[in-house]
Amino acid sequence: AGLDGLKVDKIKFDQLMSQLPQSSGQNDTPLPNSILKSMQKFAKLTSSCLHGETDPRCLLQLLRLLNKMQQIMLPLFSGASSIHNQTIRFPTVEVFDAVAPYYPVHFTPPKNDPHGITREMLQDALMAVLCERGAMYEGHLSKGGSSGEDDAENDSMAILSARMFLERLDPSKYDDYDPPSSQESEEEDKLAALHDLSNLLLPLTAKSKAKHSDGTVPRTCASLTTSFVSELSSSLVRAHEEAVSSDRTADIHSLASNVRKFASSFAYNLAPACSAKANDDSKHRDASLLWEAFVHDANRRLATNLSASPQSMHGRSSTAYLAALAAEGGLPTLRKVLDVGMPRLLDLISSNKDDSQSFDDEKMAAAVRGIAAFMSSCYVALQLWGRDNQGVKIYPHPLSKFISPVILRIADLLNETRLGGNISQLTQAAAGAFESALTAGDLSSLGMFCDSGDSSL
Repeated sequence: AGLDGLKVDKIKFDQLMSQLPQSSGQNDTPLPNSILKSMQKFAKLTSSCLHGETDPRCLLQLLRLLNKMQQIMLPLFSGASSIHNQTIRFPTVEVFDAVAPYYPVHFTPPKNDPHGITREMLQDALMAVLCERGAMYEGHLSKGGSSGEDDAENDSMAILSARMFLERLDPSKYDDYDPPSSQESEEEDKLAALHDLSNLLLPLTAKSKAKHSDGTVPRTCASLTTSFVSELSSSLVRAHEEAVSSDRTADIHSLASNVRKFASSFAYNLAPACSAKANDDSKHRDASLLWEAFVHDANRRLATNLSASPQSMHGRSSTAYLAALAAEGGLPTLRKVLDVGMPRLLDLISSNKDDSQSFDDEKMAAAVRGIAAFMSSCYVALQLWGRDNQGVKIYPHPLSKFISPVILRIADLLNETRLGGNISQLTQAAAGAFESALTAGDLSSLGMFCDSGDSSL
């Protein structure tokens, strides 16, 4: 009743302020400090009521009340109010501390339960609080290195919740994480954590973002910081590598596959828009900082594995992760991954077999397969781009600076293996890469080979 009354009072307040001639907009009018302090005190008191609650009926009621409180109060603490009242903030940390001990919900209704409360109901109510569901307040994007970034992290429910989910997905050996007894249930537990992370950070699907009028990032992502996004990227890379090393299958439902899907979707939602207008907009520039931090961290951590040992588990895992980012992470992500990964793999297959004492057929084949994977990712990315942009072509083609050396070197490898008279794994990898090059590359650039009379083709 108190929250409903506050909601009605705010509506009446906005109506009265809008009637003032000097008021340009009622949403820019800050509330008095006394009101904000009273709401802050009310929110802290409400949060404290949850501590130690074990009755599922009371727990469900309080969780729903906390989410309603977020929906009504958070908008009043944001925007102009937060600018004029730096020290008066919504007690997000207190709310998080109250609900965090209940995550994840472990509840089995007793037999013949007359109340009908299920684990799913409690989990949904808990996630509503952790995701601040329905709270339409003005978020902000913290610029890297800004003085207020630490404060933003301490007060952001998105970061507090995301870190808690990551503790399940990528548990540290120093944490008190107690995994389930079986390997299957441990993977299911991590899949559930990844699902919760998706609900928190990916409220917009790729398809809906393409239709978003202003192209801005989801509100939840707007409260993230560059330091946290780098931390998120590192955790996903570790979780993916761990999943690759332990996955018994490589199907689309595996943990590794789902980690790649989340990472590429997250990068897509943050990727800079390809327009001058978007680049001039502060929201897009700040989103670009988050995107840069996320994609740069992945490239920095994984690119070394491509050139050092592409045939190893680390190398294959790195190739799969970066290829997924390139395929579905948006056009800027595709270019970023290609610029970092392709030269390293090209350097490996460009070494002369006769002059290299450390020539490794398996390593060379893995590098060729990596190149093929990146070219296939380019094909997928351009197909998605054309679908979302009415068939508009990209110029220059993302593979324009790589396609010539790739085809020339792969042709050399095919000729070398043909003259050797045996079909090796390198021959098979080169044939697959040649097909990928013809499928994904700009075929108009192949005319120069015919004009030069290159005998290798």
